Amino acid sequence: MLFIGSAIDLEDHITANAVYVVKAMAAHSQVAHVSVLGLRVGRHDFGPEIPVTSLEHPLTPSLLARLITLVRFYWLAVRIIRRESIDVVYCYMTPTYPLLLCPIRLVLGTRVCLWY
Repeated sequence: MLFIGSAIDLEDHITANAVYVVKAMAAHSQVAHVSVLGLRVGRHDFGPEIPVTSLEHPLTPSLLARLITLVRFYWLAVRIIRRESIDVVYCYMTPTYPLLLCPIRLVLGTRVCLWY
């Protein structure tokens, strides 16, 4: 499973619970592996068994920064999905990501779900 969230940070005042959602999914009996891709990544306590990748998106992005983040998103998402043999992409509190993942879904056949 690839978990995508806007902020993976225990100190984020809005989405700090994303860390606990990832831990719960990783502990589920039907989930073999969880990788995390976040727009911004801060403090978390996953350990080495859950790899975390950051898009390093700035808090006040310019148009160029948004385009760079979009290219990095596609590059990292495809790389993680192919390298880890991901079956499901779980988008947490990010309603635009399932739309962005449509080309990947069509080409690679990866299922995409959204919690919002």
